[in-house]
Amino acid sequence: MPLLTVSGRLFLGGGFNELSPSRAAAECALPLLMIHGDNDHTIPPDMPARYRAVCGDRTTFVTIPGARHAMCWLKNPQAYEAALDAFYEKTHYK
Repeated sequence: MPLLTVSGRLFLGGGFNELSPSRAAAECALPLLMIHGDNDHTIPPDMPARYRAVCGDRTTFVTIPGARHAMCWLKNPQAYEAALDAFYEKTHYK
C-alpha cells in the first residue's frame, strides 16, 4: 500500500485518500461502465447511487452476484463479458 500511495502522488497528483473518483467521473464526458460484485467489501454498496447522481444516464452498472472486489470476471466470466459486449454495442460510434 505505501508503494501505491507514493505512485499515486507521483503520477496522479495525490494519495488514494485525496483522490475523488466521483469527481473525476463527473468531469469526464465519456460513458462509464462499472462492474461491481455484490460481495465487495472494499467499495461501498451505495457507490452506484453516488455515480448516478453525478454522471446521470451515461453510467451503466452491472452487479455480479457473489463476486468480491476485483473478482467479477473470475466469479462469472460469461456475465462479465456479456456486460462488456452490451456496453460496447450501446456506446460504439458507428
